[in-house]
Amino acid sequence: MSLNNPSKPPSDPPRGAAPGATTAVLLVRKLVAEIAAGEVRLPSFPDFATRVQKVLEDSRAAPAQIAQVIAADAALAARILRLANSAFMNPSGRQIKDLKRR
Repeated sequence: MSLNNPSKPPSDPPRGAAPGATTAVLLVRKLVAEIAAGEVRLPSFPDFATRVQKVLEDSRAAPAQIAQVIAADAALAARILRLANSAFMNPSGRQIKDLKRR
């Protein structure tokens, strides 16, 4: 599949393209082919993200409830703890090990 002929398989990325451009070029070509074929499938908003958004928008949600919802996703919890322990967010330098800590 090419831009001019969607049924033709994609060719190699343009010669001299930057390393990151290779992936981007292939992604764009795949997307163009999907659009041309009417087969675009976008991912749905994850259930977890909806739960986090809902608890954050609830003015009655206790910090422990928010922590409990976030802790259900280990990767997100780790990123939040990393941010909470950054010099910018935590100038005292006391390590925060728990999402529930105030």
